[in-house]
Parts: sequence; C-alpha cells; structure tokens
Amino acid sequence: MIAAKQMTAIAAGCGLLLLAGCNDGPAKRRAEVHEMIATVTSEIQSIDAVLSDPGQTDEVRRRFGRVISELGNTQGAGPGQRAAAAAIAAGVHRRLAAISADDAMKLEAELGSRRTVLIGMLDAVDQFYGMVDGLEAIDIEPADATLVAAREETEETLAATSRRLAELDGPIAELSRDNRTDQDEAQRLRIEAALMRREAAGLGAADGYGAFEEARRIDREADGVELRLAYRELDLRYNYEPEHEIAQIKVDRMRERLDSIAVTRQQLQDRYASASDEAGTTHARLEAMSSAIGAELDELQASMVTVAGLYEEAAMELDRAASKAKAAAGLADKDFADVARIQAAQAYQELGSLHRSRARGLQNQVRLLERVAQVTGTATGEIEGAKGAHQEQLRQAAEAYKNAGIELGRVSGRTARQRLEALKISTSALEAGDVAEEPLPSAAPARRSGRSARSVPTTGAGAESPEALLAAMLDESYADPIDLYYFGNLTPAQADMVDLFTASENTKLAMVAALREWFADDIATADGSLLASMANVNLSLSAVQGDEGTLIRSVGGLEIPVKIVSVDGRWYVDATSALGESADQATALGMSVTDLMKSVNGFMRDLTGRIEAGEFETLQQVDMAFMQALQTNFGAGG
Repeated sequence: MIAAKQMTAIAAGCGLLLLAGCNDGPAKRRAEVHEMIATVTSEIQSIDAVLSDPGQTDEVRRRFGRVISELGNTQGAGPGQRAAAAAIAAGVHRRLAAISADDAMKLEAELGSRRTVLIGMLDAVDQFYGMVDGLEAIDIEPADATLVAAREETEETLAATSRRLAELDGPIAELSRDNRTDQDEAQRLRIEAALMRREAAGLGAADGYGAFEEARRIDREADGVELRLAYRELDLRYNYEPEHEIAQIKVDRMRERLDSIAVTRQQLQDRYASASDEAGTTHARLEAMSSAIGAELDELQASMVTVAGLYEEAAMELDRAASKAKAAAGLADKDFADVARIQAAQAYQELGSLHRSRARGLQNQVRLLERVAQVTGTATGEIEGAKGAHQEQLRQAAEAYKNAGIELGRVSGRTARQRLEALKISTSALEAGDVAEEPLPSAAPARRSGRSARSVPTTGAGAESPEALLAAMLDESYADPIDLYYFGNLTPAQADMVDLFTASENTKLAMVAALREWFADDIATADGSLLASMANVNLSLSAVQGDEGTLIRSVGGLEIPVKIVSVDGRWYVDATSALGESADQATALGMSVTDLMKSVNGFMRDLTGRIEAGEFETLQQVDMAFMQALQTNFGAGG
C-alpha cells in the first residue's frame, strides 16, 4: 500500500521526485533497491505507530535492527540510492537512541527522587549527631518542613493531574459510546442496503430501479458513518488515550512519592522521640541510619551503572546516525548532501544534549556525595571520581557540539549559520560550567547555491519582493499563478515538460476551486482532511539570501521547500527546482515525471468533474475518492 506521506507528497506537489537516485546502477538492481527502500519505509512507519507502547520496546528494537540490516544491503546500487538508504538508516539510529535516552531520563528522574530522600535522611542524621551534645538542641523542623513542602507540592500536582484524568474520562467514554453506536448504525445500514438490492433484483431492472438507487443512497450514508467512526477512533487513539495513560502514570508516581515522604516523616518523628527518651541509644540509632544511607547509596550507585549503560547505548546509536548521515552526504548531490549534513549535525547536537543530561545527573551525585562526606565523613574517595566523570561528560558534549558545527559549516544558507551560532553559545555555556539545556532552532531545508549569472527572459511578471511573491501566492483571486514562475535555465528535457507542468498546476487549481465552491464550510473546519489542507494554502517565507530564497509549503503534515529566485529585479518561483535538476534524474514511485504528471492530471480532472457534477455530499467522501485514486494509480492495493 502506498505510504501516507507519499500520498501527501503527490497531492501537494503533483510531481515531487523520489530522492533516492533511481537512475543510477544496473536497472534490475536499481529496482530491487527501490523496492527495498519502499518496504523499509513502510516498516518504519508501522514501527513508529507503536513507539509509545512501553510493552513493545524490545520488539521495536528488534524490528529496527532488521530495518538497519536491510538498509545495509545496497551492493550494486547507485550512489543516490545508497545515499537515501544511509540517510534513512541515520533516522532509524536516532529513533533507537531516543528509546534508550528516554529510558535513561526516566531512571534519572527516579534517581533524583531517591537523592532527595537521601538528602532528607542525611539532614536527619546531621540533626541526630547534635543529640550527643544535648538532646534539647535537636531540631528536626527544617527537615520536616522540607518534606511537608515536598508533600504539599506533590499533593497539588496529584490533584491537578487527577482532575485532568477526570476531564479525559468523559470525552473518552463519550467517544467510545459514539463509536459503538456508529458501528451498530453502519452495520444496520449495510444490511438495509443489501436487502434493498435484493428487493431491486427481484423487481427487475425497470421496477427495481428506485430500490437500487435507494440502496446506493443507504450505502453512501453507511460510508459517511464509517468515515466519521474512523476519524473519531483516530482522535481516541492518538489524542485522548495517550494523554490519559501518561496522566495515570504520573498519578501513580505521585502517590508513590507521597508514600515515601510519609514514611520518611514518620521515621524522622519516631527517631526524634526515641532519641529524646533514650539518649543512651542515640549512637546505635545513628549507626543504623548511617548503614541505611550506605545501603541506599550502594543501590543508587548500581542504578547509576544502569543509567550509564542506557546513556552509552543512546550515544552509540547517535554516533552511528551521524556516521550514516555523513556517508549519505558523501554519496549525494549538493542539495541532498546539505540535508544529510544537517541530519548529521542534528545527531551530534542530540549527542551533545545527551552528554549534558548525563553531566547534570553526575553533578547532582557529586553534590549528594559531598553532603554525605560533610555529615558522615564517608564517601570522600568517590567524590573525585564523580567529578572526573562529570567533567568528561562536559568534554564529550563540547566535542559533539563541535562536530555538529563542523557539519553545519559545510552547509550554505542563513539557517545553517543561525544553528552554528546557537551551537557556539551552547559550547561557551559548557566551557563556563553551565549544563542547562539550550535548544537549537529546528532544521530547515538547505538551499541550492551557485545560480547561473546568465540573464534569461522569464515567462511571467513575477513580484517586486519575496514578501510580495508570498502574498500573491496566498491570494486566492490572483488571475494567473503560473505568471509567478520563472522558466529560465531549463534543460531541453525540462523545457519539454513546461506545458505539462502548466496543465498540472491549472488542474490542481481547478480542483481546489471546485472544493471551495462545494465544500467551503467543511474546508474551513476539517481536521485531518488532505484535500482541505490542499485548499487551505499554508505558505511561509523561510529564508532569503542574495537572489535566492525558500518558501515552506505545509500540506497534510508535510513541509515542502519551494525555491524562489530574483531575476532582473523581480522575484519568481523557480520552475527549474519544481521540475527537478533534470528529467533524466527525476523518477517518482517507479515512473517518469511525465508519466506521473499525466496520471495525476488525469485522475484530478476526473475528480474535479465529479465534484462539479454534485456526486459527493461531503468532503470526507471526496477525500476517500482521492485516496482511492492515488491507490489505484500508485499503490499495489491491500
């Protein structure tokens, strides 16, 4: 089945090219690698659907491992396909790193709570030592107040989270109830339609026509019910239920923490009373508490070994991700090489953040050990080791950021420079000993460099500035959007496609106009509709440098870079970028760009005619017909 993002890409651009260099390598091997890439891409999407299920973690790791193994099987493929496989593998390694990093963060949070309890116990021990010189001077109120404050804070968090759970219960129950109702209703309608068709068959072609048409109407009604049910089920699965699950986990943890605080408070109070009544047993009890602290410190150290292993697993995967991305950059052309280098920089940046997080945990451990040494006079030998480990993590974080900067330094464009400056700030913070997180801007598509200086006549009027060009593209009443394109510097193969490209754009505009005429209200409020996202143009100006720039078009969750250029003082959408570097290099979904455009034009014209003829009653029905057309033209079905 064709992947959802592939469908979105076709719908959005009606001519996006497959990046995996399908024209290099022997034809048979090229087709095999193309099929392998398509298969593993579908498998990755399938795995992503269960990433949030903690019960699937081991299976997810195994499946990702098989995906990486498959992506390594590119012998005989051309450099473009090997670059694509390496880039995809880099993404998988980053996913695996995220799994280990998430587990590490959860364990770090647990360790933080345990350190808090230990600090409370150490504070109590510190107080108990004062009992040796005089029971009257003992004061546990500061430690108890700390625990009370922690309890009150936890209770507030628990109350707020419990309220949110209750708020979610209602919609979840209502949506589930509505789903059951719609399931029954859809089944009833299907049965009714079947009976009506049977009645029509018995009456014959003429007399049964009315019954047959009624059966068709009932089937359409059932389609609408099932589509509504499907949207509601998606809302349940991806919005309400995950939030409910996270909130429940948080409630459970808060209750556990309250129990721990209550136990600790009781221990403080019991030990204070016991110390007041039996001064002679104070030393024995202090020894018992010191032993408990020592045992807890031993367990804490064992847990730190576990969390270190998780950090190292994540770091190893991010190293592999960076290596794969750099390998992709070495194989790809300029545009994709820039994207791959940014991918490598992201992996290094994530690696730097990982080391910073680990450094933060070690820093907290140093503070705990220093407190232990201050109160009990023990653990002094472990402090220097923890400090050394902390400094090593800071060093590795700085090295990772430096490597990210090296990769970004090889990429042209304003966004790359902004990310590079942010990395310099993060590195400076590390050198100053600050381990707080400093997020970087998200990656943006790299622009091409090196336009030809040759002046070529354009085919349109263009706009006076990038902002004016953006405004014209967003203006639904603009007379001729093709007038905004620049068709200079075309190769002969691209020049042959200009008429087809113009027809493709006009076909898309005609379908959008029909959608707006028939389903204006649905388009304005539809959530998750691919056609609504096409009709609601979402463009933004990403970057401008010299006589080139980039717009970002968002369609169905996909961000598509649109190159713009300045020629003779006017700004245009660069048609050479839209058509691809060359017709020979452009292959999408196993067919040529020409065949793709013809196929898309054909089914979009047909769908536009059906819309204008009033065949569809709802936007959801048009969405289903559109997806079926995509499946028929580009998918294998099933």
